Amino acid sequence: MACCCSDEPLTEEEQQGSDTKVQSGEFAGRPNPLGPDGQGENKFQIAMKEAPCENYGCFYLTCITCSYGTNWCLRRQVLEKDWSRYYCCQGLSPCCQEQLDNVTPADPNGRACCAWCECCVCPGLAIAATRSHLMIEYGLTPDPSDNQIIRFNNCIQMLACICEICAMFNPDLREAADCIHCIAQIVFCCMAGCMAGQIDIEKRYQQSLGPASAPLLGPEAHDRDTAPGQAPEYRAVAHDGPTDSTPPPPPPCLLYTSPSPRDS
Repeated sequence: MACCCSDEPLTEEEQQGSDTKVQSGEFAGRPNPLGPDGQGENKFQIAMKEAPCENYGCFYLTCITCSYGTNWCLRRQVLEKDWSRYYCCQGLSPCCQEQLDNVTPADPNGRACCAWCECCVCPGLAIAATRSHLMIEYGLTPDPSDNQIIRFNNCIQMLACICEICAMFNPDLREAADCIHCIAQIVFCCMAGCMAGQIDIEKRYQQSLGPASAPLLGPEAHDRDTAPGQAPEYRAVAHDGPTDSTPPPPPPCLLYTSPSPRDS
């Protein structure tokens, strides 16, 4: 069903209402990795549509828990357990980024708690920000089918919202609205699972490359003490698509628009 949606990068119209660049954090000033100017040259090891088979553990755990079971762990994995690198939505918040940064504590443990709150309150934005951070760090570009899946999810969420509003004025539409709402929840969980599986495999692959995959910040390759708001230069190391050395199998256990909570 997602094939009916476009597989092109985000257009300027789709980016309206949010900054087209990373607003804060270590990649401040970089173009949005999903926009026309932010596309990298490397491909993910797997497309999102391949996650259910290639990383079934992460996929199903994310689906069953509606992303709450893996979201925070994925952010920690991508940040390599260094919570000093955490920013709300990793600088890609659709609004109020400066205000959010001002209330984020400097202590790493406090930032870890903020990440937990972000994953609970805005699970879709949280997992999408984790993926975007990974894309910038390693110069990755999404598979065309990734954009289709994400756009399809967004369309279903909008349809569910419209049906909910219509049902407020016409009680006869309540059953149909409930049906669409349920479908929207399932679609979001599946999309989040695909995204989580893709993130997990990509990060483990990059870490398997050893020190060569570390970001370059000048003479000291591992020095992360950059000035606030300064965007360090990173080197993309991901191969152009899967190679003969496939990533290790996922452990048995260890988002974009998310459905709004509704009282049952």
